Amino acid sequence: MTPSPKPVCLKAGAFPRARLACAVTLALGGLVAPEAFADDCPTRLSGRLESTCTVAAGSDLQVTTSGAIEVEEGPAVLIDHAGDGASTLRNNGTLSAVGGLDGDGATVRLQGTEVTGSLLNNASGVIRFEGLTVNGGDAALRLDDSTLHGAIVNSGLIDGQDPADGLYLSGSRVDGALRNSGTILGSTGVSLVDSSLGGDIRNSGTITGQANGMDIAGSDILGSIRNFGTLEGSDGWGLYVTDTRIGLDVVNTGSIGAGSFPFGGVRLADTNIAGYLINAGDIDTGSLGTGLVMLRGSIGHDLNNRERIAGNNGMSVNFVTLGGDIRNSGTIEGRFNPDGGGFGWNSTGTTVHGKVVNSGTVKAATTAVNFDDVQLDGGFYNSGRIEGATGLVLDGSTVIGGGLTNSGVLQGDDYALRVGDDATLDDLYIAGQNSARFIGEVFAPRTRVTLFSDAGYTLQDGNLFTVDEFVNRGTLSVAATNAAGASAKATIDGDYRQAAGAVLRPQVQDATHYGQLVVTGTATLPSQARFDVDVANPGQAFDVDRLQDVLSAGTLQSDGTFNVTSNSALFDFGALKDGNTVDLTLAAKSADGVATAARSAGLDAGGAAQVIDQQLAQGSASAFTPYFVSATSTAEVASSLAQTLPMNSDALRSSQFALAAIGDAVQGRLQSATGQLAADGLAAPGDSVWSQPFSYRTGRADSSALDAASGTVFGFDTRTSASSRAGVAFAYADGGTGRSEQGGQQSNRLGMWQFLGYSSHTLAPDTELMLYAGAGQNRVEGERGMAISGLRGTAKADYDSLVTTVGTSLGKAFQLGEDSRLLPSLRLDYNHIHEDAYRERGPGSLAPLLLEVDARDTDQLIAGFDGKLEHAIAPNLRLKASLGAGYDLINEDGALTAAFAGAPGQRFTTTGEAPSPWLLRSGFGIARQFDNGAELSLDYSAQARGDYDDQVASLRVNMPF
Repeated sequence: MTPSPKPVCLKAGAFPRARLACAVTLALGGLVAPEAFADDCPTRLSGRLESTCTVAAGSDLQVTTSGAIEVEEGPAVLIDHAGDGASTLRNNGTLSAVGGLDGDGATVRLQGTEVTGSLLNNASGVIRFEGLTVNGGDAALRLDDSTLHGAIVNSGLIDGQDPADGLYLSGSRVDGALRNSGTILGSTGVSLVDSSLGGDIRNSGTITGQANGMDIAGSDILGSIRNFGTLEGSDGWGLYVTDTRIGLDVVNTGSIGAGSFPFGGVRLADTNIAGYLINAGDIDTGSLGTGLVMLRGSIGHDLNNRERIAGNNGMSVNFVTLGGDIRNSGTIEGRFNPDGGGFGWNSTGTTVHGKVVNSGTVKAATTAVNFDDVQLDGGFYNSGRIEGATGLVLDGSTVIGGGLTNSGVLQGDDYALRVGDDATLDDLYIAGQNSARFIGEVFAPRTRVTLFSDAGYTLQDGNLFTVDEFVNRGTLSVAATNAAGASAKATIDGDYRQAAGAVLRPQVQDATHYGQLVVTGTATLPSQARFDVDVANPGQAFDVDRLQDVLSAGTLQSDGTFNVTSNSALFDFGALKDGNTVDLTLAAKSADGVATAARSAGLDAGGAAQVIDQQLAQGSASAFTPYFVSATSTAEVASSLAQTLPMNSDALRSSQFALAAIGDAVQGRLQSATGQLAADGLAAPGDSVWSQPFSYRTGRADSSALDAASGTVFGFDTRTSASSRAGVAFAYADGGTGRSEQGGQQSNRLGMWQFLGYSSHTLAPDTELMLYAGAGQNRVEGERGMAISGLRGTAKADYDSLVTTVGTSLGKAFQLGEDSRLLPSLRLDYNHIHEDAYRERGPGSLAPLLLEVDARDTDQLIAGFDGKLEHAIAPNLRLKASLGAGYDLINEDGALTAAFAGAPGQRFTTTGEAPSPWLLRSGFGIARQFDNGAELSLDYSAQARGDYDDQVASLRVNMPF
């Protein structure tokens, strides 16, 4: 029988308003198309049908990819036989139907039947419903009052094209599972009403509804609801379950969302879950509805969030009974929304027979966690973060059995924790090694706080605990603050009791910034109460003889005995009961603590160490105490001591090298002028002027110091007889040095000038005696940086030095051939440097450590032997090379005597770095003689002495006239 043609206005694609007008017209005119169904249905369809295919009992239907059933009126596939029949639908093609005006239409429909088989819509399969529903109830795939002894499996497309549902079960039973790995769309994607399912509901594809993504009401699910894909309700909930029993678990590892306020991600109302409620995926409604709501009902085991639940409100669990725990290791977030909300997790009238365990994050625009009339049997454990305008609120008749244990963060702008008047929290436990934080007030006036014996907790400045009693069994620190002018105080509004073996640790920064604990009630201390003073991070000097009111109480119960320790390497702190307060005092640990530290560090500063030890013995009365009280190891003490010593001898060594370079320049001029090194005996015939610029660089083998200087020697000389020559010279040099000393940088700038006289005398053929002497002045500007006890600054000093030099050499030339000569020589060089006394300048914060340094005299007398070789490589062009060794017959270490400005009557001596008496020197150069008697010479020399090496480059110009 062929169905009547459908009016064009009702066909898919017609304008919606035109379709509505057409439907009304047809209804008023009584035009109802007659039902027309095929008398039989093929078991395999590869072609196209335009009439309903009725599947008989015991028959299957397979629609291939090229097959299609497209019906204008009624379902495309109908199974409505009476009694049980074996039938399976396998769709790989297209099934579509257009609904009528009375609703309750479907594309595939099981009506009042019992079927043994399954409904399978494979990957290429499409089940689509089109039409205008006036009364509602349409669906692409629909079961009414039917039993399916099999499964419903979709891996293709089931499209209800809103307002029809995608999949709809009413008063039906499915013994197997409902599985979707494809796409289901509709007014509601999947809807189960008064139905039962023997297996799981599993979604690994996409289910989207214009209202709810999945809606289950008054049903029994013997298995689990598991979402691995996407569940979304555009104007409703992603998953909406009411008055339903779930035999196993509800598990989300995919994404569940909603598109409009006030709807949310998951809503479970009047529903009992026999197993677990687990979110290991993403339930996020933006800033619209609530992420997860459970209202009335029960969970047999745990509610567990491992990933994210977020929305305008994060999670709401009200009037629910849980047989297990509530656990969060992910994120629960409530975002602000103008329409209201903003809490992270709210529970009202709920009973939890297990524990609440938060190791993740709960955060909110308003209250992070709010419990109202909640019964918790197993305790509340927080090792994560709970933060909001208020952190954790226990209100109504809430009872927290087992107490609250915090090793994480409770944070609120007003309250970190607030316990209402009728709520019960007997115990608050603090665990962890300084991992616990209470940011905001703790208001629990009937609660006992206990710091575990293996735990540490730090009270911050301004912390307030309004509690019945605070019991310290571990290590309770009270932090100092960096706020200028403010005392670091934490308050316990209640009683404080310190157990034997427990520690109260005030942190000390300076005289006004140190930890203070204020107890409004009674503070009870044991005999030999332990205090540990933490001075590890001071920011300023500490210069008082007592830290007052480290502990203060309304009533202090103590026998006045204390066991006080600290991490200071030099000071012992003590404690003194003063009425209802406890003060701290301090004294030096030993008479030679600084000296011992210096010896252990290999620092040769015994005199300075002895002075400081004597000062520290005076305790806080000494101006030196602030600079050493914070040292926590002998290494820190040694470092601080090294920075207090006078400037090192780098400027002295640099001056001595400059004098040696000037002396070498003069002796080099004499050798050239007398012809001693000239193969042809060329000597300056008469008067000559000469100039030799030079540059030298000195460094230590360990690269810790570097000197650099440059200068010039100008000279004039003339023959005074056939065997003698004499002259005068002027030299100047300037440069600088720099070195890091145990955390402090030292540097010097020097400027030297010197006048010299020199002469040479021929004692025998090819044998010359040379003499020189000079005197001058050196100006030194020095700085030494200090970074001690959190204080930084630079000590500066300027001083003058007088320099004198005398030297002689005896050399003989040997002809090695027509173009080569060898000159061995014996040398003796003496210099004396007198450095004036000086007084350092520096910042007031370091004033006691500034130095007054006495004058110093230093001498060198170096006996040496040198060998020089010259070879003429062309007429008037010579190569030169030299090698020599010397020994300092005096070899002074450059000891200095000084006194600190803070202890002017206690002078001490520091020995300088004793250089090696031996030195080695070498050099090479090239000289060019011109026809007019002028000479140009370029030379390089190097000298090594112990840990120092010296390199000099020079250019000499001789001009006769």
